[in-house]
Amino acid sequence: DSGGNFSTLAALQNATAIGAYAQVQESNAIVLGSVDTPTLVGIGTTVPLNTFSVSPLNYNTGTASQTSGSSTITGSGTTWTSAMVGDEMIFADGSEETITGYTSATSLTGSSTSISESGAYYRLHHIGLQVTSAGNVGIGTASPTSTLTVNGAVNIKTPTDSTTAFQIQDSSGSNVLTVDTTNENITIGSGSSGESSPKLLILDSSTSSTDPTEINGAIYYNSSMNSFRCGQDGVWRSCLGGLAFANTSVAAGDTVSQTGTSGGPTAFSDGYTVPANDCQPGRVYKITASGVMTTSAGVYLDFYVYMGTTEIGGSSGGPGAVTNAPWRISFDITCDTTGSSGTVEGQGINDMAYSSANNVMTELGMDNTSAITVNTTTSNKISIEFSWLTGSSTTVTVTMRQLIVESLGP
Repeated sequence: DSGGNFSTLAALQNATAIGAYAQVQESNAIVLGSVDTPTLVGIGTTVPLNTFSVSPLNYNTGTASQTSGSSTITGSGTTWTSAMVGDEMIFADGSEETITGYTSATSLTGSSTSISESGAYYRLHHIGLQVTSAGNVGIGTASPTSTLTVNGAVNIKTPTDSTTAFQIQDSSGSNVLTVDTTNENITIGSGSSGESSPKLLILDSSTSSTDPTEINGAIYYNSSMNSFRCGQDGVWRSCLGGLAFANTSVAAGDTVSQTGTSGGPTAFSDGYTVPANDCQPGRVYKITASGVMTTSAGVYLDFYVYMGTTEIGGSSGGPGAVTNAPWRISFDITCDTTGSSGTVEGQGINDMAYSSANNVMTELGMDNTSAITVNTTTSNKISIEFSWLTGSSTTVTVTMRQLIVESLGP
């Protein structure tokens, strides 16, 4: 106490105060240095870097030289290594700096250019444990920026397995992460018990249109492909293959009624937009569409599957005079290659009832005979379209009541 307001108590036992202005007020205690005057305490070092520094000796063989104006340290009889980068170097006269680079067994780079030494004795110290005047603790760093900052490899081992061997909690004491070494699992948040505001596990996101090197069991999100990616069996695949779209109501644009001798192609309003770069080689879009139609005799009705503005497959048939007769399309689009001139294949069937009386379906093929060029780097809407042709003016009404799109594969 430099102000003289505190003093060592007379009735203490086994108590020692060491250093200028040091006072002790608790039995069985040792106090090092003043409390209100900055005091640096060092263990294993003659130049403590912080309020408390434990910096074990690492190396002191040979001598070292450094020229003022240069950060190069030259050794004589030394076998320096790259592992010494980050160490504190203390010369015999008390000059001190941090090793920032390694060149050879006799050449290091220091943090100072104002030190001048010639064939001087020195010591290299591990940074070790540091406690700053702000109360921050550093391990392997002299400048911790948080309550605990660690610079180096960390190994945490519990002597006895526990369901709460390691936990990270928020300020209210709610678990954010729990490591259970008894059952060997890691839980984010409260796990299966649930909570109203769940903790989120956020994976790294790639902005590249290509995947990184695959590792089996790895997962990440690719924002360029708009795809949650999983490493499986040597390749990256979409983690979320399955239902991509299903309409839950019949939109106004899903019923089209036209009068004349021909019409179309006309697209129903519902459809699934394939994100840019989502059509990767091996990915399959399974399309199921169905509805009803009302036509007169002599009408030829054509159905098409489009991807963007490109027809992938179509069929043609003459259902005749029918009222609210069913139709159905089952169609697969397979992605072959990617790019502005990417390619896909399409195969499927179109069933139409040629009679309202018994709704017996006639099956029509919807095939393409070669690869079809599609720009996979842009988004493309998968849609169902139809056109019709007849010899005399009539009214044709077609409704698409269901559209289901599944996205499967990579």
